[in-house]
Amino acid sequence: MEDEILDELKEVPKHVVYASFMRRAVATVVDSIILGPVTFAATYMTGGLQEDFLFIFPLLVSLFYKVFLEKEFGQTLGKKIVGIAVVNEDLRKISLKQSLIRNYDEVIGMFVSMISNYALSDNQLFQSVFNYGNALGYYGNLLGLFFLIDCLMMLNAPKNQTVHDKWANTFVVKDTFLIK
Repeated sequence: MEDEILDELKEVPKHVVYASFMRRAVATVVDSIILGPVTFAATYMTGGLQEDFLFIFPLLVSLFYKVFLEKEFGQTLGKKIVGIAVVNEDLRKISLKQSLIRNYDEVIGMFVSMISNYALSDNQLFQSVFNYGNALGYYGNLLGLFFLIDCLMMLNAPKNQTVHDKWANTFVVKDTFLIK
């Protein structure tokens, strides 16, 4: 009897509608529009301080927004507006670990910015050898290119999963399939 109940809980509808590339792209744009003024305000409030850890505040705001909302509600505001949600294999909300893995670009970006701005910005050897400003620009471009390739790979994936979805064992579906 107990096994039957557990089997029912794990049964996933066979006709799940996975989010399209376009819906996901629009959700990302909407989230960027929402986060833009927030991170600008956070940067302004910290005065753009590089010698303190205050410079990381805008990065934390962005990371918290995505990770927290996806974990707690299954969707950011952008995803909610376009009607999609992030789920696990049982169509339930994802865990904190899954959300952190899905948002690897934010997590990696935060740590690299922390290290480069705090530890390496005063290092004359680093600045002269690697041309500090250009190195960060190249890093940002490389991470952005990797993330773009990651997202484009979903076009050939059977369940429209990106690489970061596969790593986190998550799916993006039409929000009506999210089991709350």
